[in-house]
Amino acid sequence: MNMIENETKDLDIAILINNVGYGYIEDFVNDATELMTEYINVLFKSYIYTTKQLLPRLLARNPKAAIINVASNPQSTPLSKITIYASCKVATYIFTKGLIESYGKQMDIMVVLPSTTATGFNDGGYFGTISADTHAKSVIDALGQV
Repeated sequence: MNMIENETKDLDIAILINNVGYGYIEDFVNDATELMTEYINVLFKSYIYTTKQLLPRLLARNPKAAIINVASNPQSTPLSKITIYASCKVATYIFTKGLIESYGKQMDIMVVLPSTTATGFNDGGYFGTISADTHAKSVIDALGQV
């Protein structure tokens, strides 16, 4: 965690956006334990540790700061072969709701559940896919409204 502090100590951080991840498709029974551990570290623990490290500075900031945690649509509709991914996104959702309960009066905190978004992670070939720019604008527009 010291790396986060060292890399950001001279920055005035107004918004923390936790949006990290990657995907793989595998039957749960065949998932390698090492791969599952790495996946959980990237998809969920990184949100916890980054938030823990930066939260005191964000709370002290005037004007208010914000945290935006990106979960995902599969968190509400579990799908075969992405069990760990969906589980991490559920954990992100609950983690963020806890932050809102604890610090929501002091700063803007939101969790977003984007539908399929055209990014390097997904080529946008699914019905209902939105552009990353469209999604980002809707999130920024919602800051302070929630």
